[in-house]
Amino acid sequence: MAGPEEVSDICNLKDCDRADDKISGCCLMCHKMYHYECVNIKALTRSEKVVFACPYCRQAIQNLHSINEQVNNLPQLRQINVLKNDSCKQISDLQAKLQQKEADNRDLHTKVATLTTQLQHATWKEFTQPLKDLVLSDSMLGDVDQAKLHNTKVVPISGGRAETLRDELKKPSYHGARYNNLTIVSGTNDIKGANGDADKVAATIDRYKLKELINDAKAIADNVHVASVCPRQDNDKDLIDPYNVSLQVTCDECDVEYIDNTPIFTLADGTTNDGYLAGSKGPHLTKSGVNKLIRNLKVKVRNPEEDVTKVQRRHPQPNGQPTGGPGQTPPGSGKPKPRPRPGRGRPQRNPHQYQHEDIAYHQDGCVYCNEPGHNSDICRHRDQGGVVCYTCGRGGHKSKHHYDH
Repeated sequence: MAGPEEVSDICNLKDCDRADDKISGCCLMCHKMYHYECVNIKALTRSEKVVFACPYCRQAIQNLHSINEQVNNLPQLRQINVLKNDSCKQISDLQAKLQQKEADNRDLHTKVATLTTQLQHATWKEFTQPLKDLVLSDSMLGDVDQAKLHNTKVVPISGGRAETLRDELKKPSYHGARYNNLTIVSGTNDIKGANGDADKVAATIDRYKLKELINDAKAIADNVHVASVCPRQDNDKDLIDPYNVSLQVTCDECDVEYIDNTPIFTLADGTTNDGYLAGSKGPHLTKSGVNKLIRNLKVKVRNPEEDVTKVQRRHPQPNGQPTGGPGQTPPGSGKPKPRPRPGRGRPQRNPHQYQHEDIAYHQDGCVYCNEPGHNSDICRHRDQGGVVCYTCGRGGHKSKHHYDH
């Protein structure tokens, strides 16, 4: 019999404590001897033989089966590992994108905080487009070409007085508008309202509500300027100085800037430079006079050296010779050409003779009468060869459009 810590000489089971004379048999797998009782086999006679596997071999067989199953499942495990690796990579990419988004979000929060701080310390002007300048004028500036001005709008009103200029500002197009500088150029027609009486000049300013005009201008502009009446040589020339004095007083009362135009039209000897006056008298100005006035009003122009007036073309006569101004002698004539009267001596011309050239001149009106609203094919003046201006004797426009040409 083996001791408690000894292995039997016959049985190879660890910790076997049975006697060596017990019935034993040989394992089919490892060919080692084991007591039948140690391998859970009922007692038999020595003559009987039993085929069995020892516990160690049975465990080895089970491990072998397990390994075989794992080998059979290896492709699925490999596929699972591939999916796992892909998932891990996707998760890693998503985590990297999430970190980048978080970093971008922090940057956006920082920018928003910076812009909020700037907004709290900034005025509304810093975030708006530059304000335009507006010039309200009578027909004195009717020849100004808007395209040659920079960020400035000139609104010429024929026969404009202080009252009509104020009506202009009441139009819906000015509602909610805002301007940087607003310059008022009027007074020429207001002086005519005094009827040659210098004592009525101050009353004329009040009657045509110049103060109300200035107040309305201040409501839509940051800076308001009022220009004086330009000198001229007609019958109302003596009314200009008293009117400008009253105008300057009104500007002081309304706290607006007064622009004096007299120096730019005055020569060194104190006389008026009639080269700036249309017809050498006024009240309208020549091209040079308009350019001089625009510069004195500090109107922004695109090219300081460029003429700011519209390009005008001289109309040819049926004989192919250009006409001159009123009273000028046409080429080849020894005396001034008489001014035509209504219904008499109207020059005839071929309706199609100068159509191409007149179209270039009459961009907004009919070729034969310069009136809008119809084309040349249905003009009632077509058969007569077009209308003739009674002021200058030129064809293609009426007398009421003379100063537009």
